[in-house]
Amino acid sequence: MYVLTADLGNNRSRLSRFAIKDVSGSIDATTMQLLSDVYQEDVPQYFLNLGNLVQRFYTDGALVLLGMNKNLSVNPMVYSTRASIPIDLAQACNIVRIHKNSASGSRLVVTDAGIFTDE
Repeated sequence: MYVLTADLGNNRSRLSRFAIKDVSGSIDATTMQLLSDVYQEDVPQYFLNLGNLVQRFYTDGALVLLGMNKNLSVNPMVYSTRASIPIDLAQACNIVRIHKNSASGSRLVVTDAGIFTDE
């Protein structure tokens, strides 16, 4: 499971990964464990430090897409850590969802101004 934490006051976001154990009985402290993304020996760390505020997250296992709503004069955006995404979101204020079409491979961005795609 991926967990996106965002700090609006400090304009920062981090992505962490957790493993969830298959449970048929009771849930205990070992049911959900932080995956060992270790940059410093014996110190559990986050998976990815995004460096700035991110409010939406999508992954298909290979590609990570990140999104941010409109903020003052900055238009909303969707970007990737590995690829450019040619989607102009200047008409929108809020990104509701980011999705990848499994048939065509195109990315869909659902916003308050409609659905945008990079097809």
